[in-house]
Amino acid sequence: MLEAICQNCSFFFSDNGSSDWDHGVCMYDSTEFEPYIDDILEDSDFSTCAELYKLRRISGETKACDNYEQLEYVELDEDDFPDEESIEELIERWKTADLSDVGKDLYSTDTRTAKEALSTIINYMQLGNKTALKAFYDYYMDLGAPDTLDEVHKRINYVDLLSQRADKEMALEAYINDLKRTPSNNMTRGLFTAIFRKLAHFPSGLIREPLLVLIEEKKFSYRLKKRIQEVIEEAEYIDRSYW
Repeated sequence: MLEAICQNCSFFFSDNGSSDWDHGVCMYDSTEFEPYIDDILEDSDFSTCAELYKLRRISGETKACDNYEQLEYVELDEDDFPDEESIEELIERWKTADLSDVGKDLYSTDTRTAKEALSTIINYMQLGNKTALKAFYDYYMDLGAPDTLDEVHKRINYVDLLSQRADKEMALEAYINDLKRTPSNNMTRGLFTAIFRKLAHFPSGLIREPLLVLIEEKKFSYRLKKRIQEVIEEAEYIDRSYW
């Protein structure tokens, strides 16, 4: 179990461009940082709001508050490293473990049980576990529209997780679903931006039709429709650059 200090909280962000790596800011209530949120979440870059960052900066050793949410990590027991088992065999055991029952706990009405299940699923998913990926994908697809800035931040992390572990068809389906259910406003702008950045690097032949259908089915603003069309054009340009 990690020590309950700011450095070990998922809401703690430090500036990659700063030498004070042990200092950062709490993003639990990030209203002040909202105009700069894309750079912060994408690259942990506070250069566009350096003065605000300095004003709000705290030590990572600060005792955690009631909003503390421990960073996700794989906690290993000594039994996980029997002498006769090689690291490769251990990793393979993690990758092939059946996480179906843990996946069911994602929908538990007990908040703590659900959070622990999500942490476990994500940890195993990052190790390449297929049942964890399926459980996470089903959970992600079942979510409603994000209604808080904290929820938007979590969705952006989920977008990144899927881009790392899911195949492009699975990730595309999840991203389209998120674009459908998410209202477009200042609070959700970062989520739309994160999805568009990922889709622009998908094969244009894969995303073109689903995105065109999306802008026909959902009432988007002119600006957002134009941005979706630009994503298609960006993907086509990247495709051509490989040849």
